[in-house]
Amino acid sequence: MASLATITAMRARLAGFATPIEWPNESFTPPADGSAFIAVQFPIASEEQASFGAPESNVFREEGAVRFVICSPRGEGVDPAAALADQLRDLFRNARFGGVRTYAPTSPVFDGRGDDGNYHRASFAVPYEHDIFA
Repeated sequence: MASLATITAMRARLAGFATPIEWPNESFTPPADGSAFIAVQFPIASEEQASFGAPESNVFREEGAVRFVICSPRGEGVDPAAALADQLRDLFRNARFGGVRTYAPTSPVFDGRGDDGNYHRASFAVPYEHDIFA
């Protein structure tokens, strides 16, 4: 799982995003009107020592991916979810914020396995790095 510092930076980056966001292990109720929401996940992260130096000057690099799952109402087609994906991909593509560096997002995955209850799920991931000094 991503470090707290990475999750905090991602949360700050998404502050004010118009679509409701479901964060891992937090209470969340999908919108009552059945409108879209986004689930944020951190499926993979690892940390390696990137430099050796004096105490508090060593760089430890966390590398991972943040995954965005767009939950849009079933039967609306892919356009609304694709538009949300484009907004998020633009927000995170080649960005620097809170000590995090993000890179090229994957393309969204739209397939027939995404139907879940009232929602269709599509997802994409954004690779990131975050340097920690210790």
